[in-house]
Amino acid sequence: MPAKSDPISRFWSYVNKTDACWLWTASLSAGYGQFAPVHNEHVRAHRYAYELLVGSIPDGLDLDHLCHNEDPNCRGGSTCRHRACVNPAHLEPSTRQENLARSPSGEAKRNAAKTRCPQDHPYSGDNLYINATSGARVCRECGRAGERRRYKVRMLAESLR
Repeated sequence: MPAKSDPISRFWSYVNKTDACWLWTASLSAGYGQFAPVHNEHVRAHRYAYELLVGSIPDGLDLDHLCHNEDPNCRGGSTCRHRACVNPAHLEPSTRQENLARSPSGEAKRNAAKTRCPQDHPYSGDNLYINATSGARVCRECGRAGERRRYKVRMLAESLR
């Protein structure tokens, strides 16, 4: 095991370079490699590898796993082995929308094609909010209803004190 003070050597000790992908063998979160270059500072392993070998990732862009896009049999999700790939040749900066659109995962395409939320409110106009972190479409009407429910619970809890 490399010295704790050498994050780069420690990083590469967790990478298994195969003929195709460079697979992260340490901690995973939702299928993506997690790495701590310094104590309590976790980063996505594929982002660390890209920045180490290629350069900085432009603000507002994600890294798209091209190896995932090229595998029509990959179902995606947290068990997708491509999420653990840290090979910078397999990574390309893209917008969240481009990333989802290029994915072979049927779920991403099905969700992108939905025009209404599960409560049948439209995903359009003022009722549509795009979560900046996840890129998910959010129904504002359902979000406001959830806020009202949480407010009532807080008020009830305060009245019982």
